[in-house]
Amino acid sequence: MPSDLIVFGEDWGAHPSSTQHLVSHLKRDRRVVWVNSIGLRRPRPTLRDIGRMAQKLRAMGQTTMPTAAGEPIVLNPRVLPLPGNPIARSLNRRLLAGRLRAVMAERGLRRPVLWASLPTAVDVVGAIDERAVVYYCGDDFGSLAGVDHDAVTVLEAELAERADLILAASTRLAEK
Repeated sequence: MPSDLIVFGEDWGAHPSSTQHLVSHLKRDRRVVWVNSIGLRRPRPTLRDIGRMAQKLRAMGQTTMPTAAGEPIVLNPRVLPLPGNPIARSLNRRLLAGRLRAVMAERGLRRPVLWASLPTAVDVVGAIDERAVVYYCGDDFGSLAGVDHDAVTVLEAELAERADLILAASTRLAEK
């Protein structure tokens, strides 16, 4: 039986992504817990960000159980969107790990593979008794507009160091 997956990615179903495409194939023969985005940047006082914050606050802490066979369990984490703040990172680690351990116990998941598509997932590495860590690098996060580049670069380096396997979506990303 293939290992179950805990996936840290963008918000499930929000827009097509290579991570969602890959996981759509992998979820056919294993259970998947999808953790919606933790955030890569600090929110700004713009209408777009305020709307996004309101949406995230409404969903925060909710867990969507699969309605059909093969669909993932989707977690909307309770976290502080401050990727460069050490206090927020420590708090987020405790909150995320505690929630994931509870879902794992409820669903009978033992030693899943942690699949990280976002550098912010690094804070959970080692906190949920995962079998292995896969870093799927599908973007150059350090060059995305609005991202806290310094913080994301540090997080990505930590994740690359701690991952058992690194997969890259392109040669350019692999060379990075």
